[in-house]
Parts: sequence; structure tokens; C-alpha cells
Amino acid sequence: MARVAREMVEKAGIDVDELLKLLVKNAAAELTTFYYYTILRANLIGKVLVAAERCAVHGYTNICNLTAGKDHRTYGLAQAILNEEIEHESWFSEFLGEGPSGHFLRRGETSPFVGPYMR
Repeated sequence: MARVAREMVEKAGIDVDELLKLLVKNAAAELTTFYYYTILRANLIGKVLVAAERCAVHGYTNICNLTAGKDHRTYGLAQAILNEEIEHESWFSEFLGEGPSGHFLRRGETSPFVGPYMR
């Protein structure tokens, strides 16, 4: 089954080894962000978290661009993660007082995570 899936992705014109490198790189960035967020807390290193989220947005956008119309499963996964990363970046940006993120329009005042701290 794995061989057939790989062959289908390769026939669509995607370098599977390059795609795997990108996926592992982005997963490592996610682990780093998770570590900083859960262990060191957002109020201590907030600017690092915004930078990490912005890096993730760029990374998953790259994966989406690479797989669009060629590898639907990887594209769907990357797109779902990208949407979450955009939302996270917006929350951190608001929390640090930078204002709403330029690429995420929220309905309402602020994110549910930031709102209690902004009053």
C-alpha cells in the first residue's frame, strides 16, 4: 500500500523525499513551539512564540503550494494545520499587543484566549 501511495505522489510530479524533509522539518518546528509554550510559558517568551508560529505559517504554506492538485491527502493535512497556525499566530500577536494579525479576520473583539487579558 505504501509503495502504491508513493508511486501516485511521484507520478503527480512531487519529489517525495523533498516532501518528507519538509514535513519532518515542520513537525520539528511544531515540537519546539509546543515545548516553549508548555514548559516555559507564553508570558516569558511571547515574542519567540509569534516568530515560531509565523515560521510554521510559511512552512505549511510551502507544503500546500508543493502538493496542491497533486497530493490531495498531504495537501488537506497541511491546509488544516496551516489554518490552525494562522489562528495561533493571530492569538499571540493580539496577546502581545501587536493588534490583529494581517491575514486572519476574526468575528468579534479578540480571540477567546486573549480576551480575558485585554480587559
